[in-house]
Amino acid sequence: MEPIQSYDNDAEGRAFARANNLEYPFSNDYYDASVGRPEPFRLDADTICTGVLTVGYREPMKDHVVDCQKVDEALNRSPRTTVAVWISDKHVVQLSELYRP
Repeated sequence: MEPIQSYDNDAEGRAFARANNLEYPFSNDYYDASVGRPEPFRLDADTICTGVLTVGYREPMKDHVVDCQKVDEALNRSPRTTVAVWISDKHVVQLSELYRP
């Protein structure tokens, strides 16, 4: 996974765009900037995974618990899928797909 910082079309995003000579406003209403090297991590049996759209879509579109294998499969199909990762003591506590229109 590659750590990123997301910037929206707001004052912080405008300042980031100016400092980095980027077009503003951002075309997708946000810009994901790399903030570190990609790092591998492992999900354990007690890791909680949730999905929204790419992972376990259902109507109405709401975040819900899914099998972590589905998250792995979705990331292999679409590696630009954005997820949030909560880590405690080098243990992945939760991995959640973030819906990005």
